Amino acid sequence: MKTTEQLNAKPHIFKESPCHGGKGSWYIKDLLNGISERNIIQYIHDDILPPGSEFGVHDHPADGAADEEWYLCLSGSGTMILDGELVPFKTGDINVCRNGGSHGIINDGNEDLRFLVIRAKK
Repeated sequence: MKTTEQLNAKPHIFKESPCHGGKGSWYIKDLLNGISERNIIQYIHDDILPPGSEFGVHDHPADGAADEEWYLCLSGSGTMILDGELVPFKTGDINVCRNGGSHGIINDGNEDLRFLVIRAKK
């Protein structure tokens, strides 16, 4: 197994996608998917949630799947819903949803909310 490597982003354009029963548009650019030989990182997305749009609240079941999703806010602001709690989400913030947790996101700001989503497994 290599100990270092260069990974080039896939040349995908943003695609519109509904997500987890949310409302409005959700734009996803799949930067890297299935990139690790050990499959620790499952994917990295560059996402845009326009004003007024929502990513529906959903569970990450504690059933042994052993995954986490990390959200890093790149620009804009909104509200994360973390285990039912409303949490402000702004540039530079990182939110994590682990097994057994639930999360969603609302763009209640006036500009696009842009963030990276990194999904990893143990």
